Amino acid sequence: VKYVPTGIETIDQALNDLEPRRLTLVTGRSNGGKTTFIKQVIANAIDKQNKVYLMNGENDADMLINDLYKTVIGRDDKHYYTIKINKRYFKEPKIDTLVALRAWHKNKLFMFNKGESKLKTLEELMKMLEIEIKYNQYDLVVIDNLMSILSVNAAEKYEQQADFTQMLCDLSKNYNTHIILVLHPNKTYQKGEDMDMEQISGSSDIYNKADNIIAVTREYDEEKVSNGINGYIQVIKNRYYGELVKIETNFDKETGLLLERRYNEWEEQIEVRGYTFKFQDYLDEAKGVL
Repeated sequence: VKYVPTGIETIDQALNDLEPRRLTLVTGRSNGGKTTFIKQVIANAIDKQNKVYLMNGENDADMLINDLYKTVIGRDDKHYYTIKINKRYFKEPKIDTLVALRAWHKNKLFMFNKGESKLKTLEELMKMLEIEIKYNQYDLVVIDNLMSILSVNAAEKYEQQADFTQMLCDLSKNYNTHIILVLHPNKTYQKGEDMDMEQISGSSDIYNKADNIIAVTREYDEEKVSNGINGYIQVIKNRYYGELVKIETNFDKETGLLLERRYNEWEEQIEVRGYTFKFQDYLDEAKGVL
């Protein structure tokens, strides 16, 4: 049985990591840090030798992989070279670094892009997903913005959402995996404020059936941002442990990571908890290949 860490220490302590047989909702506004947090969870899962399946509803697969690579490499410039495209400069991973990264996630990251799929209905999607989970035994399944597959008819859509969520609960329990469903908040949510369950887009069946709900929000107050508080990650539902926590995050532009800000009682100061990934363990293997 594998427990998947998010990499955010306080969140992992509250939830006891992402446990098998559970469904977690992750919600937040566009450009609020939600996608960044999901990317970190995937990277941490792979780094701990978990097998991950990402169902992607909107974003370009190559862009997702490139963002993941930059997150994993971090700020170490020796792994990059710089190229100029017209007026702008871009950092690109070196060849041996790319080979190491591919070895790092080999047989641990699998992706499905809805935009490239011929699936037409929710039933077809769920059948495909069950076959994938059953035969490939993923430890973590991430479903990112796939609610667009549902009918545009409002009444029918709510019914489909309830069925969809129940099927995800059943899949997580039947195949001993953890499933994350990424959702937007509804129109009642105003940017910068704390979120509650009722502000999650869709039917109440979605948040009622979920085991955990995590909200990722961005800070807009200029004074707080200047002090290093770029946003928050908050557990707003924790079915099995009941611990609801909220942490401050600092966005590290170099790595693209949301890092936890915590008060260190020994040092009597705020510290930012950073971490690294073990892709460099594969560099010697990569140099051998090249």
